[in-house]
Amino acid sequence: MKRVIIHTGLGFIVLALFACHKYTSIENGRGSGADMTATIDGVPWQASDSTESAIASQGFVTISGVSADGQEISITLSDTVVGLYVLNQTSTSLAIYANLNIVGGYAYSTNQGIDTTQAGGTVNVISIDPVNRTISGIFDFKVYRNSDGTEKDITSGVFYNIPYIDL
Repeated sequence: MKRVIIHTGLGFIVLALFACHKYTSIENGRGSGADMTATIDGVPWQASDSTESAIASQGFVTISGVSADGQEISITLSDTVVGLYVLNQTSTSLAIYANLNIVGGYAYSTNQGIDTTQAGGTVNVISIDPVNRTISGIFDFKVYRNSDGTEKDITSGVFYNIPYIDL
């Protein structure tokens, strides 16, 4: 009987050890090595530290970052408060994806297309720290380009303690 209890106990301990994972999330910060990350069409993306910024101006806030290979994500929100922001063809909040390394560049946005099956999504601002002047949140959206009917799917987006300035 003691053996059964010991083996069962050891089994639970081993299971518990293998079940422990450190997940990248807004709560543990910098778990991914960057302060602004996402997945673009299934490919991991992260902004270079020197390109991450946020600007609050006239009731709007814009959060942006550019990766080392010139891919930019820029999100403009229609308010400067914590909460859920909807992005679609009629909202004043919007997100843009652009590849800056292509001659002439090209951009996709959440306010193009005919409805939310083509473009749209959400940004959830989790915290705004007025003392340290940082903003954090998560995002998922599709962006669309009317000129050729193509789209990009941007998922698992996080911005963590991005410094902001007021203009």
